[in-house]
Amino acid sequence: MHARDFEFLLASHTQAWGRSEIEQRTMRLRKAGLLPIGGRGPHAPGITAKNAATILISLAASAHAAAGAQAVDTYASMRAIRPPKFARNATFGDALEAILSDPEKCLGVSEVVICRTWPGAVIRYQDPDGRGQETYYRVPRVSTASGDVREEITLTHRILRELAIELAGLNDPKGAGGVNG
Repeated sequence: MHARDFEFLLASHTQAWGRSEIEQRTMRLRKAGLLPIGGRGPHAPGITAKNAATILISLAASAHAAAGAQAVDTYASMRAIRPPKFARNATFGDALEAILSDPEKCLGVSEVVICRTWPGAVIRYQDPDGRGQETYYRVPRVSTASGDVREEITLTHRILRELAIELAGLNDPKGAGGVNG
């Protein structure tokens, strides 16, 4: 899957972001060196689960494209602050990459909630015994006492699984043609 295919998929499956907004984000992420740069069309570099996580963090963690690259740096490196660590991933970026690499939904994720008001996220999932679990990610020493209202973006299990399936190439008529597949 190429970045343009991913952009189209995201825009067609969400109401939160239009294609233009997604294109602005990916362009700025490329300029910041956070996404691969290469040819166009069939020569464009493939997108990985890590690249997809970068794009999602940029969109969900910041309201404006200009702040997207900084948001990726901050949010992707957030550490789990309360055990258990989700899928043994210490950082939020690694955890989101693992989710987007899981088309079979073995990790049991129900949703990922990303806070825009201050750097923070939570992954809600079922453990192997079927119990609901939550792993919280935050930046150390950042106060969250800025008020009683916060803005959050929720990525549901449906969109996360659909993206994972597409990234793995499982909907590709030629077989597993995705970069991750």
